[in-house]
Amino acid sequence: ENRWSEDKSQPGTIVVPIMFHSVAQPDRTIKDSTTISMEYFEYFMARAKQLGFSTITIDQLIGFLENNEKIPERSMILILDDRRPGVTRLFMPYLELNDWTLTLAWLTRNYSYDEIWWDEIETLAETGRLDVQSHGHNSVYIQDYTDIEIVEEELFQPMALIQEHIGTTPQAHIWSGGNFTQTSIDMAHEAGFLVGFTAFSRGPVMFNWVPLGEQERAVNDPLMVLPRYWSTAALGALEEAIRVAEEARLYAEEVKSSEMNYLSVYCQGAAGE
Repeated sequence: ENRWSEDKSQPGTIVVPIMFHSVAQPDRTIKDSTTISMEYFEYFMARAKQLGFSTITIDQLIGFLENNEKIPERSMILILDDRRPGVTRLFMPYLELNDWTLTLAWLTRNYSYDEIWWDEIETLAETGRLDVQSHGHNSVYIQDYTDIEIVEEELFQPMALIQEHIGTTPQAHIWSGGNFTQTSIDMAHEAGFLVGFTAFSRGPVMFNWVPLGEQERAVNDPLMVLPRYWSTAALGALEEAIRVAEEARLYAEEVKSSEMNYLSVYCQGAAGE
């Protein structure tokens, strides 16, 4: 019923989560594997718009993954990792131009310059273009041997501080380094998080379909270990997602008659009746 109801997202609707770390100015030499050039950044933004992609918020993502609530057929989540107000400002013209949002994976640790950065993020959040979510407190890469008190601080502190400064309750925890454990996932639920993101590039996500690797399958909690593409491969990610979406749409059409028959026989009042 969720798949075929008219007020739901149609088969083939995809979400492409992409993580950004740093964008180099034209005169800067790139020396790491997480930074992209300004030229690449600008081309990606233009290409995403050209291909018909729109952004969604974490709240929209949750509604889509849990209940197939309607979102744009070609959706993406642009996730900016770490505490970088300067890079955040770089996105703003594109967000305004395209009516997009940026999901900010925000570290909440108190540095000497913390209040300045908090003030800046609070101001940017007032535009309605920032979807502020948790990236931890001290950017701890959680391992099985990590002290439980540290794990607790990484999950509960951001929840309280983002509520205090931004006035919203984060629903997503973007795992620092992509690292997670069964204990940390259980504790994330206790803290109130509904979804989490790794650093694995497994593919796009769809309703009732989350690509997982062996490590993610081991915790048996797909929504807490969602994949993300790296920005360095963002252009290819969009093309791959379109192919996956088309395959999913065609398969759904193949099985539609049998699914509708099942609904008619076993689920009175469902899907168009």
